[in-house]
Amino acid sequence: RANYLAAVKSGIAALEIFEKLGMDRERCISNIYMGIVNRYQRQLERSLSYYQEAATIAETYGYDTLMASIWGNMGNVYYDLDQLDQALDYHQRSLEVNQKLEDDQGVGNSLHNIGLVYREKKLYEKALEYQKKSLALDLELGNRTNVGISYVDFTGSYLEMKDFENALINANNA
Repeated sequence: RANYLAAVKSGIAALEIFEKLGMDRERCISNIYMGIVNRYQRQLERSLSYYQEAATIAETYGYDTLMASIWGNMGNVYYDLDQLDQALDYHQRSLEVNQKLEDDQGVGNSLHNIGLVYREKKLYEKALEYQKKSLALDLELGNRTNVGISYVDFTGSYLEMKDFENALINANNA
């Protein structure tokens, strides 16, 4: 069981130390972790605040890899808040950075998340389009866990579309 209170206290202490020492990359990473911890605690506005601080640092110093992570995490928080247009915007930003960096794993994750947002928006064909692109990358990378997750997501999309035959096929592939 996670001890979130201890994580928050440690994170705040780390942020203070990194700021005093002028360790901007570490401060950026710590803000990302604080965003993650707060998201798991369902403190979504606080989570966004940490991600926004991390984004400011990452943009200032050109930490593109961290920027992709920050945008993706912000997309997840907006998804949790049911602010799907904003979630989509941040996941697309993450996708663009991951494509620029030629980070196939990051591209796959962004495509997956965009597919989830479209499914939540009930745009099932569009969701499947992104989910299939994500699956293709995961197969290429040999990422078996994400392949299984993709098939589960396909199943959900096909069920929503009342396409039970394809839902069953994909459930069996998972």
